[in-house]
Amino acid sequence: MMTFKQQISDMTPRACQPAIDWVGDRTAREAWEQCERPDWLIGMAHHVLDIPTDKIVECGILCAAQIPQSLPWLVWARNWITGEDRSYEAAACAATAAEWARGAAEAAAGGNSTIMAEWAARAATRAAAWAAVWAIYAGGDSIKMCNLIREIVKPDWEADRW
Repeated sequence: MMTFKQQISDMTPRACQPAIDWVGDRTAREAWEQCERPDWLIGMAHHVLDIPTDKIVECGILCAAQIPQSLPWLVWARNWITGEDRSYEAAACAATAAEWARGAAEAAAGGNSTIMAEWAARAATRAAAWAAVWAIYAGGDSIKMCNLIREIVKPDWEADRW
């Protein structure tokens, strides 16, 4: 059976080298429970655990919300998370979801919807991870952000792939 370190080394896109080094001999579950980098958890949630894109974006928004934002941004974030407003205009108000909204709109408009949906999911994951990184640089508590992510994302550790 492939180790978790081998799994994240071989996936596309590949995990960053510092994350691969940090994983070492940890199992996927141990890495999930012990990780203190919200951007790595977001990447793991999307690329390894196959968590839906809207949950990934929610993680990024909640990480970014740990840092004081303007009132319009906070209203937008609350409305997006509760599902009250997921319009393009609402998404454009927050950098963490703007790429995803454009990609989703293009996918819905036609063309190769499978490719566009994949692009949109990757863009959303990158945006969510960067929201977490910038929230840390702005003084956010990375442990608190990781705990928020773990509250939203509940992996099925009984699945055969672990």
